[in-house]
Amino acid sequence: ANAASFCAALVPCPLTSTMIRTAADHQQPLTLTERMRSATTADHDKSNKLVNLKLGLVLTSPSLYGEAVALFAPVFAKIENIIEQHKDHPQIGKIYPILDLIRRTPGCEADMEYFLTTDRRIELEVLQKDKSISALDEYLRYLDKISKEDPILMLAFVYHQYAGVLAGGQLIKAMVRKAMGLSKDTNEGVEIFCMKDDVAAKDVMARLRRILNEDIDLSEGEYKRLADE
Repeated sequence: ANAASFCAALVPCPLTSTMIRTAADHQQPLTLTERMRSATTADHDKSNKLVNLKLGLVLTSPSLYGEAVALFAPVFAKIENIIEQHKDHPQIGKIYPILDLIRRTPGCEADMEYFLTTDRRIELEVLQKDKSISALDEYLRYLDKISKEDPILMLAFVYHQYAGVLAGGQLIKAMVRKAMGLSKDTNEGVEIFCMKDDVAAKDVMARLRRILNEDIDLSEGEYKRLADE
């Protein structure tokens, strides 16, 4: 699935087959998030194994970790801009009221400033604008495409991208602090994983899940398209 494969490259969503409820378990229709999780189990299993390998490398160097955060900064910025653009959309607009809670761009920028020199940040910005970096550029262009042609599909990207931060990312926050020798008394270096006004990540995740599962009306065809995405 497009939405699951890229976002799990840095922040794994703790998902196993035993965590997925099936329709047969309770003889009732699966929710949207259950359908999307079920459809992406294999993608998450593969990407989580890759994540473990990558984390072992990036956590050996503050600059490498900063560069990993820099890779995700434009993705979060793109998704958050699209949510703002579609705040009046009948489905995407339901996410807009919690945008300030889930917004990660300021945290990315703070962490990049903490781990990277100004010169290195400029170099990375230049590199990211280079169309030869196909994976990132292709992903951002794809988000632009569905934003224009089929914005409802953004719900899949919102769920997978932010579930990674709100769930698995909280585990990574502790790992980053330990590896980089960061103080637990401040959020320096781990702002990407921190919630606004110290709201608990699990509460934000519960609110996002409730919006997706209860507040958004979808046809069966739209359910299927989101699960496929």
